Amino acid sequence: MGHHVGEGAFMNTTFEFECFMAAAETLNFTTAAQQVHITQPAFSRNIASLEESLGLLLFQRSKKTGLRITPAGLALYNGLKDL
Repeated sequence: MGHHVGEGAFMNTTFEFECFMAAAETLNFTTAAQQVHITQPAFSRNIASLEESLGLLLFQRSKKTGLRITPAGLALYNGLKDL
């Protein structure tokens, strides 16, 4: 049972990184959510969960300027896109 839980957590993290990449490329959570075939609220939760587990703010969310990637987010994106 323990093995299965760990496996699920890994899958979830992988999916969170997929969500992050989509968000980094579109800078739009709604568009990015459509790309990975989940709802926008679920998408936002995945990004928040990833930020929490990494201890980093990956995006700045603003009503005025919209979504902007942070320096930490950009570093993560650059590291992941070459994988």
